[in-house]
Amino acid sequence: MHRDPIVVIGGFGSDWRDYQELARLLAYRNPPPHPEGGTNTRLWRASVYPSTSGHGNARAIATIFGGISAGGDWRGQHILAEAIRDEAIQIHADGEDAVLGRPNRFGLGFQLTNPGIRPLGPGQRSFGHYGNGAILGFGDPDGRIASSLAYLRDLFGYLASTGIKMYRMSSDLAPYAAHPNMPQFHNQVAECADELAEMGALARRIGLRLSFHAVAATVLNSPDPSVAANAAADLTVLAAILNCLETPWKLSQQSKAPEQQQGAPQPEP
Repeated sequence: MHRDPIVVIGGFGSDWRDYQELARLLAYRNPPPHPEGGTNTRLWRASVYPSTSGHGNARAIATIFGGISAGGDWRGQHILAEAIRDEAIQIHADGEDAVLGRPNRFGLGFQLTNPGIRPLGPGQRSFGHYGNGAILGFGDPDGRIASSLAYLRDLFGYLASTGIKMYRMSSDLAPYAAHPNMPQFHNQVAECADELAEMGALARRIGLRLSFHAVAATVLNSPDPSVAANAAADLTVLAAILNCLETPWKLSQQSKAPEQQQGAPQPEP
């Protein structure tokens, strides 16, 4: 069995501040990086270090926090009960973090938004966690398209300052707006029609051309009726957003032949 080498740090005296610094150093080096590739090694990734060795890509992290935020379920998979989530995102620790050396706020396992110090989006109940290299994943149980627009407005300002004239918006701008089992999210585009109209006016004022790119699963001519129905629902939401932006638009979709579609019968070789 592989064991990480013991890190010995000398030069600490009897002052409690020395031991506080030692605790900070050991916390940041627990576990210490593997000498041959660090966290990218197979050995390190297969290990189990609580609150440390969990890893995934951006979409996976967003899926987990999104599912927890939206009631605890994701595509038929139960992640966490809503009542447990609500208890976990209550403040249980708030103050100076002796390890990080700065103010921090925690629930049960989750870091909580700390406005003006370490915010996690505009929501007051946002929760999440920072990772190595300033990576951040968070969710907002009260988030709707209004939360997305807060970020989009700042992004438009950046695009204007850099002279960029075209931007492809995320197809998840209105989260769960077409999800068949989450009707609580279905009216969010209409509820934010005025804010969307303001965003559209801003885009026209700075000469910004906008577009969407539907996800790969959006296949209108799928032989599976449920896939085709979900595709139509997703595109309807995107069209509603563009209408509220008061932006002229057109739909352009690359059609797939049945044999190219995922899950379609394939000819024998």
